[in-house]
Amino acid sequence: MYRLLIVEDEKVLNFGLQTCLKEAGYEVYGVFCGKDALRSYKEDLYDLIILDVNLPDINGFELYGKFKNYGNVPVVFLTARDEENDIILGFDLGADDYITKPFRLNIFLKKIAAILKRCNKLEVNTIYESGNLCVDLDKREVKIDDNIVLLTPTEYKILEIFILNKNIVLTKEVLLEKLWDNSNNWVDEHVVPVNISRLRNKLENGEKKFIKTIFGVGYLWSDTDEK
Repeated sequence: MYRLLIVEDEKVLNFGLQTCLKEAGYEVYGVFCGKDALRSYKEDLYDLIILDVNLPDINGFELYGKFKNYGNVPVVFLTARDEENDIILGFDLGADDYITKPFRLNIFLKKIAAILKRCNKLEVNTIYESGNLCVDLDKREVKIDDNIVLLTPTEYKILEIFILNKNIVLTKEVLLEKLWDNSNNWVDEHVVPVNISRLRNKLENGEKKFIKTIFGVGYLWSDTDEK
């Protein structure tokens, strides 16, 4: 199920969108200001953000840039600002769509579905390669320099979560939630740091550091060539 974040200070519209999107089959969370939006985005994972521009504490265009510092989630601007220069700015920043108020709900829902479908197709790849690491997500096979690396089920699951959310900061709570969702068993909070330490020992041989610790926040799987 796709998870959506609505950032809209008009409470009636925010709650209305939440209701309609939930009825359409999405998991939805709504906030009313930029501060809460950024906090929620740092703490959890979303597949798409619906973002107003005229927020009480920050301009939506500026908030968009802050979102992109933590990942590459699709963003749709939904705003009353319908001037041509605002629309152009939204797309220049990298927005996946710019919808002006008032809007037709059915068309809005179709656009959201199309963006999620397109982005999901672009991101899904069963073979992940970075440096000397190769992971076949279908076969659940991990190789370093063409040599098979043996991982425990928990180690592999954490690796898979990282790869599917590369370059996104994941808190320990998010990792625990995903491990819980997939195993349906209780997961001790120490499972995450212990297994990440083991993954580092098995995958990082000095050539490349895949797993970065973001102190006070969580972990990030680096998909760059940084060592």
